[in-house]
Amino acid sequence: MTKKKSSLVTSLVVVFLISVLYAFLLNKLSPDMQGGPILIQFFGIVYLWGAGVLGLIFAKREGISLPIFKKPNKTFWLTPLFTLLIIGLAFVVTIPFGILNGQNPVIENMGGVALTFVAVISYVVITILGSFLFLGEELYWRGYLLEKLKKYGALRMIGTIAILWALWQLPFLLVSYDPMSSSMKGPGLGILTNLALTPLLFYYRLKGKSIFSSAFFHSSFMAAMVFGFLLFPTSAPKIINMLSLASIGVLLVVSFAMKLFSPSTWKKLL
Repeated sequence: MTKKKSSLVTSLVVVFLISVLYAFLLNKLSPDMQGGPILIQFFGIVYLWGAGVLGLIFAKREGISLPIFKKPNKTFWLTPLFTLLIIGLAFVVTIPFGILNGQNPVIENMGGVALTFVAVISYVVITILGSFLFLGEELYWRGYLLEKLKKYGALRMIGTIAILWALWQLPFLLVSYDPMSSSMKGPGLGILTNLALTPLLFYYRLKGKSIFSSAFFHSSFMAAMVFGFLLFPTSAPKIINMLSLASIGVLLVVSFAMKLFSPSTWKKLL
């Protein structure tokens, strides 16, 4: 095994150990414990940024330059609107299945104007703050690992990283999943969402020529999903999962429309 391959394998082993350790701690820290929620949030940040710091360390050791920030272009600033459109289309797809039967109390107790104002401000703030949180995992998966694997070709690189990234999140999804709760998707839906989201994350990473571009898109999409969930009654996990399935379908359609499964598209970006 060459030195470069050895470094790659070592980094993958460590990043998966971080995932397993996080899942173990999450399982042990019950929300009923004193300080439990705070500790869970803290370890969540360590989980994401543990991967990021690992990517930075290995990149520096191997002399790999990671383009973390770059001056945003006009496409970059339209990202939140794009992700809202994706979730909006997914919501429309679910309407024939009775998804509007009942509403979340948050919507019922607020006026339309007030709710719209709070939603817009919250979405923008969550997207901006979340982008610095998601930057942690993006530094590894669409930063260091991208630079290590891009020599194998775009589609092979994207497919490999998509699978590894989904497996990295699997311990967290398994531990977090509660079939009686509407707050978490099942592990299967979580993995499918990651796989469907991957082409667009790579597109923003390469089109924006910076890792922060993909982190910003990642954050805006997750924020849009959260606001999508607010449209439904909190006691309707099956309906909420329908939004997840519809979002996966819309993501795939968007990727096909943007020709993100074509090698020629990626040759222009790599």
